[in-house]
Amino acid sequence: MKHSLLVLIIVALNVNAQWVNIYKRGLIELIPDTTFAKKTQWDDILYNPVEGIAITQDGTIFMTQSHHHRIHIVTPSGDLSRSFSQKGEGPGDVYHPGDPSILDNKYLVVGEYAERHRISIFDLSGKFVKIVKTKTSPFQPIALKNNKIAYISYQYSNPNKIEKIKSRKELIYIKDIHSGIEKIVAEIETIQRFTIVDKVSLGISYSDFVMISSTLDNNLLVCSTNRDYIVIFDENGKQIKTIPLKLKPVPVTNSFIGKVKERLLADLEKNEPEKTRTVILKLYRNAPFSDFFGSTLPLYSWLCVDSDGNILIFKQKTEPGNKDDFFQVYSPDGNFICETQIKWGMYYPANLSRGNGFYFTKNGIIGIFESDTEDDTLYKLIKLNTR
Repeated sequence: MKHSLLVLIIVALNVNAQWVNIYKRGLIELIPDTTFAKKTQWDDILYNPVEGIAITQDGTIFMTQSHHHRIHIVTPSGDLSRSFSQKGEGPGDVYHPGDPSILDNKYLVVGEYAERHRISIFDLSGKFVKIVKTKTSPFQPIALKNNKIAYISYQYSNPNKIEKIKSRKELIYIKDIHSGIEKIVAEIETIQRFTIVDKVSLGISYSDFVMISSTLDNNLLVCSTNRDYIVIFDENGKQIKTIPLKLKPVPVTNSFIGKVKERLLADLEKNEPEKTRTVILKLYRNAPFSDFFGSTLPLYSWLCVDSDGNILIFKQKTEPGNKDDFFQVYSPDGNFICETQIKWGMYYPANLSRGNGFYFTKNGIIGIFESDTEDDTLYKLIKLNTR
């Protein structure tokens, strides 16, 4: 049986090219480069999916490995430099690390299991600096500038009650890692949709959600898949601008719901562990999938900022299982530039809903990807070139 392959992919970019010139072609195609990290034995290092990456100005890559509570430092050429951290509560210990980012070009910010109410700070050599305690559970921590970071926290209405529809308030905080001062800068309401089968609450990934990111100049970008605009704040929480998006709601049809169910059941059949597969498949086969959707789909599936400051909005897929993506491009000032398609080829993003899944850097695309074409589950770094 074939398994997923998780990889870190770098797409070579002409040093004289700007990303916008590539986007305007209307199509980006990718091919592997077998010379990258050729001597590195990644299957001796990475046993479980890498949860996130962060990249410094000089191209050094930090990778968090959640299941083994480890953080890896990788050189710009793809060689493992060193690994650090371990499971624990003490200084320098981490628990399910993820969502790494770089603060002020001198700190590595690492999120942990959110219920611990803490974020770990290291320097760029991997030396522990401090633990930052938060008032509430910090999700999606992101570095800004001037010692400021941001994160999201959730508040559910009736959190302990099993319901098909739940209102969730998503609170965006900014915190100073040295003074400890933090404040709420935005509140966004989203609707989370579930269904109930045999008294079990089930969900899939078509509810609306909030994402935060940092702009090229390290201001805070806040967006929600139920809003057709983006809001930019400075590192102190002052609103700077609002960027309207040229996105139209996509109606949910019975045909689409049927395709989603068919695809999900096939994925569960292939990937769910044998000991739970029969039970999980039965629950989802009996689930009314229409409960998972409103009248329209979330406006988009993912957002990122490239190394030139352009904002990329990945459109919601209307064909479940389609690996390729369309995305809209907006300038750093918020002007719509174009829409383009990216054909991933044999490797495609492992999780397009994560804010740090991959990056459009000055040297190419770096990210976490998977493949349906490998016979075994492997974890390694791979370089791609544009066609």
